[in-house]
Amino acid sequence: MSTIEFFFQDPTDFNEHQSSFSTLFLLRRDILTSFGINPNDNSRIQYQVLFPGTMAIMAGIDLLSKFHFTDSNVHGNKSGDRFKGYVSKYIDCTNQEILYQLRNSLLHSFGLYSKDKKGKEYNFILLQDTSTFISTTDNRNYYISILNLLSKFDESINNYKADLLISNQLRKNFSDMFTKYGQIGIPK
Repeated sequence: MSTIEFFFQDPTDFNEHQSSFSTLFLLRRDILTSFGINPNDNSRIQYQVLFPGTMAIMAGIDLLSKFHFTDSNVHGNKSGDRFKGYVSKYIDCTNQEILYQLRNSLLHSFGLYSKDKKGKEYNFILLQDTSTFISTTDNRNYYISILNLLSKFDESINNYKADLLISNQLRKNFSDMFTKYGQIGIPK
């Protein structure tokens, strides 16, 4: 199995004899479990933990943005720039700042409130409704469908992998990041 195949291993393809797993594989299995899906067979399970599941999606976007753009802090390539760049390319080209602020509120404060460097405030309401992805009633309150976020995250994985397979630069970036962030050993 190539490094790319290993990293993008389907989260339902669990092999108990593996001694290491890709970080993306483990993260995707945790996301599925958080959203009430058994990652071994895609059956429904009786519980959900949607808040941590949404946090895991944000961590997944961070992870993939690091692989896409690397973690070099040159030419303004900081975590926020990487996150928004990945979101713009693979998830939503108009709401990258909103999703970045959601990421900040969840991962830094374990809450649903964020304030950007210019003082703009964001209050988030997470929904399971799939009729719209992101909506707002004013300049401060944002409604986000976490089910659409999950779907868009899954689509982004496939689209990034497709780009990776045809771009020498993306493969170089991927290779540079894989040794640092690509796998986790789980001894028996």
